[in-house]
Amino acid sequence: MNKKMSLYLSTSLLAFALASHSYAQDADLFELAPIFVDGKLISEPWYKSGTSFEVLDEDTLQKRPAQETVHDVLEKAANVSALEATAKAPTIRGIDGTGPAEGANAFFAGSRARLGLTIDGRPAGYNEIVFGNQSLWDVEKVEILKGPQSTLSGRNAIAGTVAITTNAPVFENEGKVEVSGGNHDQKRISGMYNMAVSDNLAFRFAADISESQSTVQYTPFEGADNPGHRSTRMFRGEMLSNLDIADGATLRIIAEHNSHYGPNAERVNRPYEARMSQFPQQPRHEVSTNSLGADFDVDLNASVRFELDASITDFRFDRTAVPNSSNAWIDTQEVSIDPRLRFFGAGGIEALVGLHYYHADQDEFIEFVEDQNFSDTTETTAIYGEIKLPLAADFELSLGARYEQERHKRSGGDADGSIAEVNTNRTFEAFLPRLGLNWQPVDGQSYGFHVSKGYNAGGGGIAIGAPNPFPIVHYEYDTETAANFEVYGRQELLGGDLQLTQNLFFTKYKNMQLPFDLTPGDTLDELFVVRNADEVISYGAEFSAAYQMSDAFGLYGGIGLLKTEIKRFPGSGVEGNELFNAPKATATLGANWSNHGWSLNVAARYTSSYYTGINNRARGKTASSVVADASVSYDFDKVRFFAEVKNLFDNQDAIAIYPGATASADSAVLRQPRALRIGLSRSF
Repeated sequence: MNKKMSLYLSTSLLAFALASHSYAQDADLFELAPIFVDGKLISEPWYKSGTSFEVLDEDTLQKRPAQETVHDVLEKAANVSALEATAKAPTIRGIDGTGPAEGANAFFAGSRARLGLTIDGRPAGYNEIVFGNQSLWDVEKVEILKGPQSTLSGRNAIAGTVAITTNAPVFENEGKVEVSGGNHDQKRISGMYNMAVSDNLAFRFAADISESQSTVQYTPFEGADNPGHRSTRMFRGEMLSNLDIADGATLRIIAEHNSHYGPNAERVNRPYEARMSQFPQQPRHEVSTNSLGADFDVDLNASVRFELDASITDFRFDRTAVPNSSNAWIDTQEVSIDPRLRFFGAGGIEALVGLHYYHADQDEFIEFVEDQNFSDTTETTAIYGEIKLPLAADFELSLGARYEQERHKRSGGDADGSIAEVNTNRTFEAFLPRLGLNWQPVDGQSYGFHVSKGYNAGGGGIAIGAPNPFPIVHYEYDTETAANFEVYGRQELLGGDLQLTQNLFFTKYKNMQLPFDLTPGDTLDELFVVRNADEVISYGAEFSAAYQMSDAFGLYGGIGLLKTEIKRFPGSGVEGNELFNAPKATATLGANWSNHGWSLNVAARYTSSYYTGINNRARGKTASSVVADASVSYDFDKVRFFAEVKNLFDNQDAIAIYPGATASADSAVLRQPRALRIGLSRSF
């Protein structure tokens, strides 16, 4: 066993031993609020959930500085790497949430993310995950579930899942308005109004509009007079009705619009401090989502509950580039339906069985030498279930499984196929079991393990040859799978003031879809294809702690330790390498204080160095860094004044480095500079 793994295990066992000790406290208690992990098939209190999670409810989000978007939350999570302005999805435990294909490869051959994102149960698509940035205004909670979640979500969740739950209407009238602004042309206005029509019918409306300006220097072009301008808009309307048709019958309708636009990426040339774009006429990307969702629940009897989640989505992606260069658009219509039966038995038995149906039709256009048009259809069906069985007073067995089938058709290219022609029709099937055991020796403490299988369907890509690049060659790669093993501990100590979590994990990936460099000696041609690596491993640990020392003061923190290795990938030249964007250590430490209307919140995040590319080039390795955020506010009556600073010490290190032919030709994406925002809110 290598020394680093020994250190991981030694540290982990020490934490388990210390946390297992029982404490008592006779002084006044300031108990932390209870946390439930609802993003799983069966909702669980935090101390019984074996999945490594981070759950932030609305109150917690307000107590932590600079938490306005889902990206803000992810970049502070242990063993998560969320690199802003890189046109990539977050990486969890070393697994790139973007998926194996990105850029032109993803556009021509069809894109598939590895990270699941749901908003009130609606699954987000690839471009929404990669290029959007979901607002957290008027949100009930955000849940990050780490590691393969394929039994839960099926497709596109082999890295993990992020579940966002918005605030449902309540049966009273209330509202809130907030305005703020800051440097980098920051402007934000947000509002919420809840209206109770009767004891059984309520409506809720929320809006959030924000703008800012990139500090990277671009050159305007026709169609984009300010390529660095960023804008996000969210409008949401909800209805909640308690129906008289049966006990516990409720219907929730959610209509939402989300849009975000800004530069495709913020990659700069040397000297980095000048922040001159590597591609001055940077294309602008805009994503727009209009969705309508329904959530219907009804008690069939005292032991059985029927639930139905359904959504329809119209998605639009527009790429605005210099005329006649690489302009593109994607138009997608999605339908998702999940009927479920939930059972509650004697002795604490709980079970769930459900069906899943997903259908997406997608039309695409891109300028690439000639006009290219594509048609894409994905249809997924699944049956899934989970049961929790108390075995004795202290033990609970959890069994889950999912069988999923996905059919994917894609065709298109230019009119005569002289440049590109894609024609694929494939079906993928997977059986995804999960087994877990929880032991609760005393109240407030539990330990256990779980084993699960992860899956991501196969896909395709394009290869541009040399010296004759056309026609483009279309190729396919196979399904990737993961075997995930975890042990965990949960403790609630000091009368509820202290909450601790620990997870140790080992994940073995088979046929992992990875970039394969066809010309490893040339750092400039970007001539990569996607192939299946025989074996890749990822292992490490995650620890978290939250301590409410008094009514006024609280501390929290988290540590992530990670080791990744490409074990077998014949002919690639990267065997023994680490996965990219996979720091070996991440840590967060924060504190919040409040007294007589004043609140102060501070947080710092440490990230160790990591490689930007699969080839692990020395010049493509970032430096370790520390970033801090802070906020202060004053509340009186129903008015709140606040100020916050993101990147307090103005750390502008490179978060992604792309080696050129020489060091002077390197390019990079830098951390966003210090941003100050002040504002006020009024509740009524």
